[in-house]
Amino acid sequence: MLVPLFPSPVIHHECHGMKPELLQWVKSYHQTGEHDGNSSSCGWHSKYDLHEDKDFLLHFLWIHAQITHAILEITPARIEIASMWANINGPTEFNMSHLHAGVDFSGCLWLQTPENCGVLTFENDNAITRYNWKVPEDIKEKYHLHDTTWFNPQAGSLLIFPADLRHRVERNCSDEDRISIGFNLKCS
Repeated sequence: MLVPLFPSPVIHHECHGMKPELLQWVKSYHQTGEHDGNSSSCGWHSKYDLHEDKDFLLHFLWIHAQITHAILEITPARIEIASMWANINGPTEFNMSHLHAGVDFSGCLWLQTPENCGVLTFENDNAITRYNWKVPEDIKEKYHLHDTTWFNPQAGSLLIFPADLRHRVERNCSDEDRISIGFNLKCS
């Protein structure tokens, strides 16, 4: 009997009521030139304290409500936003493989996702030991024994995942910007 161990819970939540003002706010903020150099990104990355910006407060409250609603699928624990930032990846830009240390969950809310703007790829850290296995494809499918899996971002989609789950965002092959809000959560 084959027993799959230690699945990684990923929450997918569709946000309803997202206002175009949020996307416009991020685009305007991007024009200020304020950013944080981030080694995992080849695009623009705002400062990590976006959730503390008083001009962002109404957007933050809406995002926080969406996160709070979604996280209930996995835990009734109280959450704290440890950090929040905006990402803009233009054509050809991407995010390298990374994880988020020191927090419990990470997540992303997509605001603008043109076709072919790059999928979010999750990496299976156990895969390196499976390269030598001769596991048939039907068994891999049945038990999700893949090296990677991916999520195709859509505007208004929110994804929450364990912060130690290694991930990357593939190259934006569109002619437009991919725009999102990233965040880290601590549970208490």
